[in-house]
Amino acid sequence: MDSHGQPLVSVVIPTLNAGNEFARLLETIKAQQVPGDVEIVVIDSSSRDGTPELARGTGTRVLSVPRRRFNHGRTRNQAIQASRGEFVALTVQDALPTDDHWLARLLAPLLEQPELAGSYGLQIAPPTSGLLARTRSSLWREGNDLPLVKSLETPERFLEMPPEKRLALISFDNVTSCIRRGMWEKVPFPERNYGEDMAWAKAVLLEGYKIAYVPTAQVWHCHERGWLYELRRAYVDGYTRVQLVNWPSPTLTFDETLTLLRRMMFFLLTRRFDSMVEPAVVRRFLLEEIQHYEQLDSSKPIEMYQTVLRFSWGLMEKALRLCPEGVLPERAWINLLRFATVVVVGENLGTTAAVKLTQTLSLERIVWDMLHWFLGRGI
Repeated sequence: MDSHGQPLVSVVIPTLNAGNEFARLLETIKAQQVPGDVEIVVIDSSSRDGTPELARGTGTRVLSVPRRRFNHGRTRNQAIQASRGEFVALTVQDALPTDDHWLARLLAPLLEQPELAGSYGLQIAPPTSGLLARTRSSLWREGNDLPLVKSLETPERFLEMPPEKRLALISFDNVTSCIRRGMWEKVPFPERNYGEDMAWAKAVLLEGYKIAYVPTAQVWHCHERGWLYELRRAYVDGYTRVQLVNWPSPTLTFDETLTLLRRMMFFLLTRRFDSMVEPAVVRRFLLEEIQHYEQLDSSKPIEMYQTVLRFSWGLMEKALRLCPEGVLPERAWINLLRFATVVVVGENLGTTAAVKLTQTLSLERIVWDMLHWFLGRGI
């Protein structure tokens, strides 16, 4: 501790039934090599598996909130308010720093540059994870491997940017991040159920502060869950993009929505592609599909399916680099195609909902309200 008893950094972790492996994360955080003391604050949402007791047994401070009251922004704010560090690092219960210098790397730019509001690092799929998770991770790392300091010349400049650049600018990740307490006191996390990290980054950038991206501050982390979770994740991604960066929406009609959902369900249920392991066979299928749909009259569902096919191609090429045999494992290809389909459909449903739910109450609005209730939760 310093002369005032203040830790250099507090690490905040929201938890819900974190399991026995959570002890490993706490141990890894305690082993971090930083030039000061580290405090850990766990804020638990009514776990029933002994998570609070496990954390307290390691000397960790534990706060509790009712599960029904959990909110990504508000809950983190509550934990930060109770913490004491000059800086606050944020992570999640199922992430794990890849080494003992994760925290030091997040802190370094903040210690060196007082104009920085926060820093964030990189998630990496563990080597033991499945091919889809490792492919997604590899694809993300390919375009995000260089350190970066992000800022805005003026708030007006943000509105002048295309949506893609706005989204890249406000990217921030509370799976591996660190913020300056004094900045949080000025700009706390917005009370959002999703995207509180990006919303915070947007707010501080518009205030004239800077954010550092530190790709060497890495944590092992990935979700290998079912297709409904992936659909919901993609849906809230699309919904949040409209809210934060005015992402363009296709504003799908009811019939177009049904067409997309039918196409998605076909790929989720079919067994036709399970045996596709030869890259040449997969490429031929993709090319034939692309050529066929290019000849049809253009429509939103067709354009989105073409996006699925191109996305699938990129996933396959990346996956092959991870397969030393030069072929894809059985059922791997259909999982890549399913993931691409779910992501494209989910994101477009989300961007459409963000527009539809602002419109006057009608039968169509009620349908979108129901869809939003089903897809906009559980993330």
